[in-house]
Amino acid sequence: DTYVRAGVVVAVESPSGAIATDDAPPQTIVPVSPQRLNRLLAEHTYTFEIRQRRLPDGSSMPIQTEAMPKRDVAASVLANTEWPKLRPLTGIVTAPVFRPDGTLVQQPGYDPTTKLIYSPKLPLAPIPDQPDDADLRDARRFLRDQLLADFPWVGPSRANYIGLLVAPLLRCYLGGALIPLGVDDAE
Repeated sequence: DTYVRAGVVVAVESPSGAIATDDAPPQTIVPVSPQRLNRLLAEHTYTFEIRQRRLPDGSSMPIQTEAMPKRDVAASVLANTEWPKLRPLTGIVTAPVFRPDGTLVQQPGYDPTTKLIYSPKLPLAPIPDQPDDADLRDARRFLRDQLLADFPWVGPSRANYIGLLVAPLLRCYLGGALIPLGVDDAE
C-alpha cells in the first residue's frame, strides 16, 4: 500500500477506529514521513547495519545487527522525487468510474489504467459489459421513479438534467470540450 503521488511517497491507510462517512473515504492517502518509513521497513523488511565485533584474540569480525535508518537518513531517502518501482497514485474513489477507453472500474483495489484505488463504501453488484433490456429498464426506472421522482420538473428540465448528469462521463470523449452551465426549474 505504498505509492508515489506527485513525486512524493505516500501510503494508503484505513483510519484506525474511524467509520467511513459520506464525507470521508474508508481509506486515506498519507505522506510517508521518516518515522512512517521506518515503521514500513520494520513491518516489511529486515534492515541491518554491519558492526565489528571484537573477538577474544583482539581481532574483529563483521556482524549484522538489526537497525533502523537514522531520521536524517530516512529523510534523505524520501527527498528523492523519482520512484520508478512504486506505482503512481492519482486518488481514491468510492464509486465505480469510467476508464478513458469507456470500461468501468468495478474491482476494488488499485486500477493501473486510471491509477486510482477503488474502495467502495457500499457493496454494489457488478454492471455487465453488455447490459440487456431488463438491465436498461431497471436503470431507467431507478433514475426516473426513484432518484428524480420528488422534483417538480417543468417542461424539458428533467431531460436537460439527465444530460447534465452524463456530461462529466462524456467529457473525456469530447476532447476536453467545455460543458455548458445548466439550470433546471420547477413550478
